[in-house]
Amino acid sequence: MKKLLALLFAVLMFVTYAVSADAFAISDYNESEIRDIRRQIHEQLSLNKLGDILYEDENVNINYLGWKKSYSSYEFWVTFVNNTDRKLMVVSDNTSVNDAACDVSYVFEIPAGKRTNNILLDLYESTLKEQWIDHVEYAEFTIKYYDSDDWQGLRIEIPTPFKIEFVEPTP
Repeated sequence: MKKLLALLFAVLMFVTYAVSADAFAISDYNESEIRDIRRQIHEQLSLNKLGDILYEDENVNINYLGWKKSYSSYEFWVTFVNNTDRKLMVVSDNTSVNDAACDVSYVFEIPAGKRTNNILLDLYESTLKEQWIDHVEYAEFTIKYYDSDDWQGLRIEIPTPFKIEFVEPTP
């Protein structure tokens, strides 16, 4: 509800400014400037901010870093902290984009007691095209982590899927 009120307030402020401006025209902005303005508004209204805690328990902390654009994909980055005395394997799986199932998973290891900034999802443009997705609104996925050296030991599947808004990365 807060997000909706903030959006309505932003639109109202924009309309008030536009009506009071002497020579406002959408043609005053090129496509890149409009895309940048849209990205800035979306970032301000985004649920997740840099450093926000996405998940934590006694074993791990996962903090939001954001989206990056690579050569042919969109990468979702997190800071992952391993609070255990074991090397952990981290797996993101069961991914969907805009409610369309996508064959995307990501795996990495993190040593005991360490932290890392790492990709958790890598959405390739080809995968998005296969699912007829031309605009990403959000991605949803699950995370599992387990002891890399003892497959019968620590095994945690975080029960609630993560739903992350897509914020267009800055170039």
